[in-house]
Amino acid sequence: MKKYFAKFTGSFQYVAGAMMIPIIVLVVCGLLMGFASPLVNFIFTKGSVFHSTALLFVNIARLIIRNLPLWFVLGISFGLAKKNKGYAALAGAFMLMSVNMVIGTLASINGITQATLTVENLTAMGMTANQAIVYTKMFTNVLGIFTYDMSIFGAIICGAVAASLMNKWGDISLPNMFSFFAGPKFIIMITPFFAVLTGSIIYVAWPAISAGIQSLAVFIGGSGLAGTFVYGVVDRALLPFGLHHLVTFPLR
Repeated sequence: MKKYFAKFTGSFQYVAGAMMIPIIVLVVCGLLMGFASPLVNFIFTKGSVFHSTALLFVNIARLIIRNLPLWFVLGISFGLAKKNKGYAALAGAFMLMSVNMVIGTLASINGITQATLTVENLTAMGMTANQAIVYTKMFTNVLGIFTYDMSIFGAIICGAVAASLMNKWGDISLPNMFSFFAGPKFIIMITPFFAVLTGSIIYVAWPAISAGIQSLAVFIGGSGLAGTFVYGVVDRALLPFGLHHLVTFPLR
């Protein structure tokens, strides 16, 4: 029993260590926002050289926040890979963008695009007004791609898949005529195939996961003090994955 527990805790610490890699970007974001925001909003006069300089740092911080999935997929794929870490990070970024493209394409096949994602169109498709409002919040743009709003959860999945592929086949040998694609380059080559598989699974599974979290939020809203306790636990549990907004939005 102790052996399995030690193996479990070791694996958890390994994943936690990988999660800490992209956290440094959030630290940079916090420092920039903390020091530059007061300068932009209260101290320097708009249009001055000092205001413009401080605004540059604020915008860098905003860039970090807007692209959290990218930083996390790079950090996690790099951290979980046991070899060829640079190629693993490249494969992770490729996987993230490909998976989101698969989700967006499948949604468009079913009539859901950025243009049609409105309460009016969804109610015309048979949803109630409340269902339509919640459904519109399930999508966003990640790196310019229309996809599900999974925050860093999707990045964690893509980073883990890319790192697993690298750990399993990162040293693969191929016949001489294909030798250029051997080793870590092989992982880049097969990433689209695993992206289609991963994206298709997420496309089918995520609405149920999202609806489950939102149903829990509805339960919390009508459960008094017990709901307050459950909210605190669930909010903290989902926070590391960036999914806590799925609970707070229905409550609001």
